[in-house]
Amino acid sequence: MSVATHLNIEITRKCNQNCFYCFNDSGQFSNTEEIPLEHWKQILFAMKQEGLKSIHVTGGEPFIWSDTINLLGYAQGIGLDTSILSNGLRIVALAKNYREVLGKLRVAQISLDAMNPELHDRRRGFEGAWQHAMSAIKTLDSLQVPVEISAVVSDENIDELEAVGKYAQSIRARLIVRPLVSAGRGSHTQVSQLFPKRLARVLKHLKMLNLEIVSDRFQYVPVADDIDAQNSNSGILTVAPDGKLRGGSFSVFRQVAICNVLELLKAA
Repeated sequence: MSVATHLNIEITRKCNQNCFYCFNDSGQFSNTEEIPLEHWKQILFAMKQEGLKSIHVTGGEPFIWSDTINLLGYAQGIGLDTSILSNGLRIVALAKNYREVLGKLRVAQISLDAMNPELHDRRRGFEGAWQHAMSAIKTLDSLQVPVEISAVVSDENIDELEAVGKYAQSIRARLIVRPLVSAGRGSHTQVSQLFPKRLARVLKHLKMLNLEIVSDRFQYVPVADDIDAQNSNSGILTVAPDGKLRGGSFSVFRQVAICNVLELLKAA
């Protein structure tokens, strides 16, 4: 019988940035309520007893939520592997006071769409976004946290992929290439008919340069046309800020204790 071994926690829909391609419509004016920290502790403890091994905390921007660093510390304290997907917000400052928690991250995925600061900032609707990302990457590298650079790719920035890939290689980071998903705010932007072939050529070229391109092990960002599609046998589950489950069958929750977790989510 399947159980959830990994949990993607979309901790908030609030975000300091306003990416035109955001598949879940996160942004500065989101009013989605978050599940309280103490409630998350109950949920993670219960799921740990039934086989949960790791969590991936994202958003929105996870570090908009004031308790994200405490959630990570609690999860690490009960033996869960932890990782994040962030645009870089607050990571430099947090490293000064929570060095041990950040240093225990199994991996940190940082969004970086271009090595051109103006292009990156424009895509993300926030002046200074590029600098936040670069500073965060350097900070995490200094903590010896494995970094994966997450690049959302469309026609606008496909020519930037080589530069991003070479930068990733220079700091021993891996590159995740995420083609734009037509969902949320991204539903208003369509890639060209030539984009898939262009992307295939670029990826082939990058592999010839021995750049390390990896798939997203956490399967958080949708890659299929149906954003609710998810492999129910993978042991991976995604929880939205309101406690609702996104994607797939509920077969991973058949065990009694996990059903109790569902009740906790509903009561949050």
